[in-house]
Amino acid sequence: TILAVLVSLVQLSASTGAVPKVYASKMAGIVGAGSTGVQVQNLDAASAADITMDLYPQSGAAPIQLIKHAAAGGSATFYLPSEGSVADGAYAAIVSAVKPIAAIARTEWSSVGGAATYGNVPPAMNVLVPLATKAYYGWTSQFSVQNTDTASSANITVKLYQTGSSSAIVTF
Repeated sequence: TILAVLVSLVQLSASTGAVPKVYASKMAGIVGAGSTGVQVQNLDAASAADITMDLYPQSGAAPIQLIKHAAAGGSATFYLPSEGSVADGAYAAIVSAVKPIAAIARTEWSSVGGAATYGNVPPAMNVLVPLATKAYYGWTSQFSVQNTDTASSANITVKLYQTGSSSAIVTF
Protein backbone atom coordinates (compact mmCIF):
# COMPACT_ATOMS: atom_id res chain seq x y z
CA THR A 1 0.00 0.00 0.00
CA ILE A 2 1.29 3.47 -0.85
CA LEU A 3 0.33 6.24 1.50
CA ALA A 4 0.87 9.96 1.13
CA VAL A 5 1.59 12.06 4.17
CA LEU A 6 0.63 15.58 3.26
CA VAL A 7 2.09 18.54 5.10
CA SER A 8 2.63 16.49 8.29
CA LEU A 9 -0.65 14.70 8.62
CA VAL A 10 -2.02 11.63 10.37
CA GLN A 11 -3.66 8.84 8.45
CA LEU A 12 -6.02 6.00 9.32
CA SER A 13 -6.23 2.84 7.26
CA ALA A 14 -7.59 -0.65 7.53
CA SER A 15 -4.76 -3.11 8.08
CA THR A 16 -4.91 -6.65 6.79
CA GLY A 17 -7.19 -7.48 9.71
CA ALA A 18 -10.15 -5.59 11.10
CA VAL A 19 -8.00 -3.26 13.23
CA PRO A 20 -6.87 0.01 11.62
CA LYS A 21 -3.38 1.46 11.82
CA VAL A 22 -2.64 5.16 12.03
CA TYR A 23 0.20 6.78 10.09
CA ALA A 24 1.86 10.09 11.01
CA SER A 25 4.94 12.14 10.35
CA LYS A 26 7.20 14.44 12.32
CA MET A 27 8.60 16.82 9.73
CA ALA A 28 10.99 19.73 9.66
CA GLY A 29 9.21 23.06 9.36
CA ILE A 30 9.75 25.36 6.41
CA VAL A 31 11.77 27.64 8.70
CA GLY A 32 13.22 25.70 11.61
CA ALA A 33 12.21 22.40 13.09
CA GLY A 34 8.67 21.47 14.03
CA SER A 35 7.60 19.83 17.29
CA THR A 36 4.90 17.17 16.98
CA GLY A 37 2.53 15.59 19.46
CA VAL A 38 0.19 12.74 18.49
CA GLN A 39 -2.79 11.75 20.62
CA VAL A 40 -4.09 8.26 19.86
CA GLN A 41 -7.59 7.29 20.98
CA ASN A 42 -8.46 3.70 21.89
CA LEU A 43 -11.88 3.29 20.24
CA ASP A 44 -12.62 0.08 22.18
CA ALA A 45 -14.77 1.12 25.17
CA ALA A 46 -14.44 -2.31 26.83
CA SER A 47 -10.71 -3.16 26.67
CA ALA A 48 -7.39 -1.41 27.22
CA ALA A 49 -4.84 -1.25 24.40
CA ASP A 50 -1.08 -1.00 24.06
CA ILE A 51 -0.31 1.48 21.27
CA THR A 52 2.95 1.22 19.34
CA MET A 53 4.56 4.03 17.36
CA ASP A 54 7.36 2.99 15.00
CA LEU A 55 9.31 6.07 13.88
CA TYR A 56 11.29 5.71 10.65
CA PRO A 57 14.08 8.34 10.41
CA GLN A 58 14.43 10.12 7.08
CA SER A 59 18.12 9.18 7.23
CA GLY A 60 17.21 5.52 6.70
CA ALA A 61 18.48 4.48 10.13
CA ALA A 62 16.70 1.74 12.09
CA PRO A 63 13.20 2.64 13.34
CA ILE A 64 12.61 3.79 16.90
CA GLN A 65 9.74 2.10 18.74
CA LEU A 66 7.62 3.82 21.39
CA ILE A 67 4.86 2.02 23.33
CA LYS A 68 2.11 3.64 25.41
CA HIS A 69 -0.90 2.19 27.24
CA ALA A 70 -4.45 3.47 26.74
CA ALA A 71 -7.30 2.47 29.02
CA ALA A 72 -10.59 1.29 27.53
CA GLY A 73 -11.98 4.30 25.66
CA GLY A 74 -8.92 6.29 26.75
CA SER A 75 -6.00 7.80 24.90
CA ALA A 76 -2.21 7.90 24.84
CA THR A 77 -0.11 10.91 23.90
CA PHE A 78 3.21 10.75 22.08
CA TYR A 79 4.88 14.17 22.42
CA LEU A 80 8.02 13.59 20.38
CA PRO A 81 10.21 16.37 21.89
CA SER A 82 9.74 14.69 25.30
CA GLU A 83 10.73 11.24 24.08
CA GLY A 84 14.40 10.82 25.04
CA SER A 85 15.04 8.14 22.42
CA VAL A 86 13.85 10.39 19.57
CA ALA A 87 16.54 12.71 18.20
CA ASP A 88 15.68 15.88 16.30
CA GLY A 89 14.94 15.10 12.67
CA ALA A 90 12.29 14.12 10.16
CA TYR A 91 10.40 10.86 10.63
CA ALA A 92 7.62 8.80 9.11
CA ALA A 93 5.63 6.90 11.70
CA ILE A 94 3.36 3.89 11.83
CA VAL A 95 1.11 3.84 14.88
CA SER A 96 -0.69 0.56 15.57
CA ALA A 97 -2.62 -1.37 18.19
CA VAL A 98 -4.58 -4.62 18.44
CA LYS A 99 -7.68 -2.49 19.12
CA PRO A 100 -9.27 0.06 16.75
CA ILE A 101 -7.60 3.47 17.08
CA ALA A 102 -7.85 7.01 15.72
CA ALA A 103 -5.41 9.87 16.05
CA ILE A 104 -5.01 13.61 15.96
CA ALA A 105 -1.66 15.38 15.75
CA ARG A 106 -0.34 18.91 16.12
CA THR A 107 2.92 20.25 14.79
CA GLU A 108 4.20 23.64 15.91
CA TRP A 109 6.96 25.71 14.34
CA SER A 110 7.95 28.06 17.17
CA SER A 111 10.48 29.92 15.00
CA VAL A 112 7.65 31.30 12.83
CA GLY A 113 4.68 30.98 15.21
CA GLY A 114 2.90 28.50 12.93
CA ALA A 115 1.00 25.34 13.82
CA ALA A 116 -0.99 22.65 12.06
CA THR A 117 -3.50 20.25 13.57
CA TYR A 118 -4.49 17.27 11.49
CA GLY A 119 -6.50 14.09 11.85
CA ASN A 120 -7.25 10.83 10.10
CA VAL A 121 -7.10 10.82 6.30
CA PRO A 122 -7.78 7.61 4.37
CA PRO A 123 -4.77 6.27 2.42
CA ALA A 124 -4.96 5.66 -1.31
CA MET A 125 -2.96 4.84 -4.40
CA ASN A 126 -3.85 8.34 -5.69
CA VAL A 127 -3.87 11.27 -3.29
CA LEU A 128 -4.97 14.82 -4.07
CA VAL A 129 -3.37 17.74 -2.24
CA PRO A 130 -5.88 20.59 -2.64
CA LEU A 131 -3.30 23.38 -2.27
CA ALA A 132 0.46 23.56 -2.71
CA THR A 133 2.37 26.84 -2.69
CA LYS A 134 5.82 27.98 -3.75
CA ALA A 135 7.11 31.23 -2.25
CA TYR A 136 3.54 32.48 -1.73
CA TYR A 137 3.91 35.43 0.66
CA GLY A 138 7.05 33.71 1.93
CA TRP A 139 5.42 30.30 2.44
CA THR A 140 6.15 27.10 0.56
CA SER A 141 4.28 23.79 0.97
CA GLN A 142 6.12 20.69 2.07
CA PHE A 143 4.79 17.16 1.77
CA SER A 144 6.06 13.62 2.04
CA VAL A 145 5.03 10.38 0.39
CA GLN A 146 5.13 7.31 2.61
CA ASN A 147 5.22 3.72 1.39
CA THR A 148 3.79 1.75 4.31
CA ASP A 149 4.82 -1.60 2.88
CA THR A 150 8.07 -2.13 4.79
CA ALA A 151 8.85 -5.26 2.72
CA SER A 152 9.00 -3.71 -0.77
CA SER A 153 9.81 -0.48 -2.56
CA ALA A 154 7.40 1.62 -4.59
CA ASN A 155 7.61 3.92 -7.60
CA ILE A 156 6.06 7.33 -6.99
CA THR A 157 4.88 9.95 -9.49
CA VAL A 158 3.96 13.46 -8.40
CA LYS A 159 2.06 15.77 -10.77
CA LEU A 160 1.48 19.46 -10.10
CA TYR A 161 -1.49 21.28 -11.67
CA GLN A 162 -2.14 24.99 -11.88
CA THR A 163 -5.53 26.12 -10.57
CA GLY A 164 -8.19 25.54 -13.24
CA SER A 165 -5.96 23.36 -15.45
CA SER A 166 -6.45 19.68 -16.28
CA SER A 167 -2.89 19.26 -17.58
CA ALA A 168 0.07 18.80 -15.24
CA ILE A 169 2.59 21.65 -15.38
CA VAL A 170 5.28 19.58 -13.66
CA THR A 171 5.69 15.81 -13.29
CA PHE A 172 8.43 14.14 -11.26
